[in-house]
Amino acid sequence: MDERRHPLWAIVLGWIGLVAHVATAFLYLAAGLMAPLYAIVLLCIVWLGLLALAVWLLRRHPVWTLGVPIASVLLFFGVMQLGGSLLGWSP
Repeated sequence: MDERRHPLWAIVLGWIGLVAHVATAFLYLAAGLMAPLYAIVLLCIVWLGLLALAVWLLRRHPVWTLGVPIASVLLFFGVMQLGGSLLGWSP
């Protein structure tokens, strides 16, 4: 196993990214106001996959973890926009 040590600032930034991703869970759970149940379930599965990616990145490349919440928010709003446009989801 690779036992390289990351600088403290990188680890702190990684944890900030992980906490920010956990904060995006609110968006995914609030999707029930607009999206049908099957979409909410799929979105939550995707969110869990992104959480697993964030934990993996925290161990390997902590600074890259900052990109996970950004990707999570962009994915969420993209899915909501497409669902509203193409599938007629509305609040």
